[in-house]
Amino acid sequence: MGYDRAPDILVQKCPDGWKPYGVHSPAMIDDLLIGQVAKLIPRKGRSLPRNAAYWAGLQAAVAATDAWPTASHLHADLKRLTGYVDVYHNPLTGRDEIRPQSTAFDKMSEAEFAAFFRLAQLKFTERMGFDAWAREGHE
Repeated sequence: MGYDRAPDILVQKCPDGWKPYGVHSPAMIDDLLIGQVAKLIPRKGRSLPRNAAYWAGLQAAVAATDAWPTASHLHADLKRLTGYVDVYHNPLTGRDEIRPQSTAFDKMSEAEFAAFFRLAQLKFTERMGFDAWAREGHE
């Protein structure tokens, strides 16, 4: 999916104790050494299902077109198209350039990601003539 680092280990507090949350967490917890201590940082609001639906739609779009080699490439293009970018001056080139902003869980709230997802879906559908998320039953 184009992650710069391994996904976080996620746990959820349940009436009978802490339980792994998400697809990757059970195996990642199993890989921890006995006695190993981990830092628990509470998360607020970001939805794993919405994030998964977004990436599934990107995968569907890549599969349905020859326009992008990977979902990560399409993701970067959608961030540029929707204006989720930072402008900076590159001292090596002497030019102002843009960098797509991060949509990582710790960089964008659930509300911000939901707005980005809707806008990205709209822009993609307008430009490409089909809704990759609707085709796959997502969102």
